[in-house]
Amino acid sequence: MNGEPGKPNYPDNFADYPKSLNDIRSSRTNDGADWTPRECLIDMLRCIDSGEIDPQTLIIIAARVSDSKSDVFYSLSSPNALMTLGAMDRARHRMNWTMDQNSF
Repeated sequence: MNGEPGKPNYPDNFADYPKSLNDIRSSRTNDGADWTPRECLIDMLRCIDSGEIDPQTLIIIAARVSDSKSDVFYSLSSPNALMTLGAMDRARHRMNWTMDQNSF
């Protein structure tokens, strides 16, 4: 833990960070609406820090949409543009498949 005065005391390693009820629910339903963006980020950190995954590419996209405007922010770590585009396309394919499975 960082323990800096006046700062949140977050762990340096999220491998053993406890799962929230929303985290557990989302893993069962495959529905992104079941957890918060922060819980999603913590889940990714938990997977990386525990060694469950060792990504070559990581893309984080954040969007805020309102009636008057929309903003999209992103961060990425990738060895090259081809890996980035391939990962984004694979993620889009997986999201479409999940939506098809969960359709009513």
